Amino acid sequence: MRSSLAGCTMLAVMLAAAPASAAIQAPFALPSGTPPKMSKAKPCEAPPDAITVFSAESVYQKGDATHSKIDPEAKERYDEAAGPLRTYSQQLIRMANAYVGTDGRDRGSAQCAISWLADWAKADALGTIETRQAALSTTRVLAAIAFAYIEVKGAPGVSPEDKAAIESWLRRLAVATQEIYGDKGNSNLGNHRYWGGLAVAAVAVAIDDPGLLDWAMESYKIGACQVKADGTMPIELSRGPRSRDYHIHALGPLVMLAEIGARNSIDTYGMCDSGLKRAVAFTLQAVADPTQIEALAKAKQLPLKSMNSRLAWIAVYRSRFPLPVKIDMPDKLNSSTLGGNMELLYPD
Repeated sequence: MRSSLAGCTMLAVMLAAAPASAAIQAPFALPSGTPPKMSKAKPCEAPPDAITVFSAESVYQKGDATHSKIDPEAKERYDEAAGPLRTYSQQLIRMANAYVGTDGRDRGSAQCAISWLADWAKADALGTIETRQAALSTTRVLAAIAFAYIEVKGAPGVSPEDKAAIESWLRRLAVATQEIYGDKGNSNLGNHRYWGGLAVAAVAVAIDDPGLLDWAMESYKIGACQVKADGTMPIELSRGPRSRDYHIHALGPLVMLAEIGARNSIDTYGMCDSGLKRAVAFTLQAVADPTQIEALAKAKQLPLKSMNSRLAWIAVYRSRFPLPVKIDMPDKLNSSTLGGNMELLYPD
């Protein structure tokens, strides 16, 4: 308990040290200003109908202590429920990336993204969440939505009405996210909490809310301080044949939270004796060769899939540090939940 309190005190000191008047900084570069030449605006499609009520259940077989065995029927039901949210957030991120990728010349994409955001905000999308699983699942959607807004909010022509509606909506969703979590149990202390922290952090950046950032950084500390000396994350290691996959999954929000903290004068990368760095080294070693993690997890690891998105956090990490282990890199590093095209946001 004393070490936990010490960590909280250290975090509070670091946050207090940041200039009180400084706006919260984004974790990646944004368009530098109004470019001299605009690109031709593409037609903006109408946004999909807002999802105001969301319900979902776990995809894993009931009674499986490792939560590693997928129930095909449950997975089908989950994908059907979550699919429209994924599609909305992915399309939104593509528009936002188009604006950033042209250094602000593609103003039409920014305006379209704002119209999509405003439409869902005014409809109070995700205002009713019916299950805990649904609440945990919306964190990744909220992170994507907030990152999209961060990328386009500075575009010319955003109306005060739309800005107010979007930012009020994001704040409501962030507060609801905070209320999901307690202080006990794997879903409150493992990767679900880190994704919740990232969603709240992205909103904190989007609407410039230091209180939300404080909570998000506490979520990061929970993860970084659990990393063992060998780099393992105990909760993720308990996932049997999916232990490697869940280490990879947990590092997505943790690395991006670390970058948000570092951009705002918080020593996140050094926190808890550089816990994040140990976790990155262990996880990349598990990607290169699963022998060690299989021995620790006492289970043969499942083959890795969808690595373009699962390993997208590497772009963030290698923008600061050399990768500690050489691995075969995916063709692309792209994750809507982290901001989209990570090689665009974090060029070599």
